[in-house]
Amino acid sequence: MKSVIHNHYKSKAALLEESIKNFDVDDGYVLKQSRNSLKQVYIDDWKINIKSFKKPNIFNKIIYRYFRKSKAQRSYEYALRLIELGIGTPHPIAYFEESHGLLFGRSYFISEQLQY
Repeated sequence: MKSVIHNHYKSKAALLEESIKNFDVDDGYVLKQSRNSLKQVYIDDWKINIKSFKKPNIFNKIIYRYFRKSKAQRSYEYALRLIELGIGTPHPIAYFEESHGLLFGRSYFISEQLQY
């Protein structure tokens, strides 16, 4: 599994990876369950959001594996850019991408939970 973790959160890498591995069985609070899934998860006293993007069709499995950035990677990079521009957005923590052989699998984007 490919992972990119923001430097501020490298110390929590193992906990973040464990949250991804247990995404489908974890009892985190489901915020949205449809095409994509969004869960609120606690790691110790730290509240985070994990978005799981749906598995792409066979054509997109090839495209995302070799030619285009995944939705999770784009979410992570866009959040960094918005912060750089001074636009309020949840801080991006990490993204993970699964691959199965030569094909792309699921991807996950993790961000901090903001209280509003």
